[in-house]
Amino acid sequence: MKKLILLAAAVATMVSCGTKQEEGMRVKVNATNYPEQIMTVSWYDREAEKVVADTIHLTDGKGEVLVNYPADASVNLVNLDPSKSIVTEWGTIPGPGLELTMENGVVEVTFDNNTWPAAEIKGGKSNNDYN
Repeated sequence: MKKLILLAAAVATMVSCGTKQEEGMRVKVNATNYPEQIMTVSWYDREAEKVVADTIHLTDGKGEVLVNYPADASVNLVNLDPSKSIVTEWGTIPGPGLELTMENGVVEVTFDNNTWPAAEIKGGKSNNDYN
């Protein structure tokens, strides 16, 4: 019985040590009047010397994505609404983006597409100060 209790305690310790806290910035979006089902978050990775992007899939204007980024990057939330974009012979230039301060944790962005890029940003000291 003693061995069984020790074994159970050892397994519980290994499981708790193996649980890693989520690192990165979780971007949550709550959009109204937004006609698309996706948004993009992008940032420049200086080490890789390239722009990196993740997609936020929206359902009824709500969605989220975990962004893992280099320490000195700045994230841009990109609005993919065609009415806010410029079409050229070389492709489409998306409408104005919304810059977010990179901090581990959750950042919530609430906006009405009719007044984009005005948005309410909550989460993280820098984003709360900006808002």
